[in-house]
Amino acid sequence: MAALNQKPGKHLPGASKIQNPTQQQTLSEPHSVHTTAHSRHWMLWAFIVISLILSSNSWAGGRQRAELILPEANRPIYEAWGFAPAIKTGDFIHVSGVIVVPEGEGDRAAQYRTGFTNALNRIDIILKEAESSLDDVIKINSYHTDVDFQLPIAGPLRKELMKPPHPAWTAVGTTGLAIKEGVTEIEVVAYVGE
Repeated sequence: MAALNQKPGKHLPGASKIQNPTQQQTLSEPHSVHTTAHSRHWMLWAFIVISLILSSNSWAGGRQRAELILPEANRPIYEAWGFAPAIKTGDFIHVSGVIVVPEGEGDRAAQYRTGFTNALNRIDIILKEAESSLDDVIKINSYHTDVDFQLPIAGPLRKELMKPPHPAWTAVGTTGLAIKEGVTEIEVVAYVGE
C-alpha cells in the first residue's frame, strides 16, 4: 500500500521500481508489434493448411466414403428419387426398405405370403450385388400395416427362407407406406466382415 502512495522514481527498499504506465507501454510496443506480425504469419499458414485438409477426400462425410449398392433394376428409382437401395460402410450393408405388395393367386394369406417371399428375394438380389446374401443379415426392421394378420405369416416364412442363427428382428405397426398397395416394408443390415 505504501508503494502506491509514493512519488514516481522513489521506491521502498527491497521493492522493484514502479514505472509510469505510459513509459511501460512505450517500452513494450516494439516487442508487441513483432509478436503480432509473427502470430498473423503463423495464423495465415495454419488457415491454409486446414483449408487444404478439409478440402481433401479424407474429410468427406461418411456417405461419401461409403459404397453405393445399385442393381440395374433399382436404377430408375435411384435416379428419380435419390433413393439408394443399399449402402456399404465398412463391414456392413444397410439395405433400404423393400415393400411387400400382396401378389399371386389364392386368399389374402396366400397373396401376402407370395408378396413377402418376393420382397425377401429382392433384398437378396440387392445383397448379391454387394457379394453378400440373406445369410449375412444380422438385423431386420419390418413395418406392418396389420401386425396381427401379417406377423404370424411373416415370422415362419422368414425362418424358412433364412437359415439359423436367426437375425435380430424388430416388427412395428404403422398406418401406411410409400406405396399405396404396400402392406409391409422390410429393411435389413448385413454383416460381411471376417
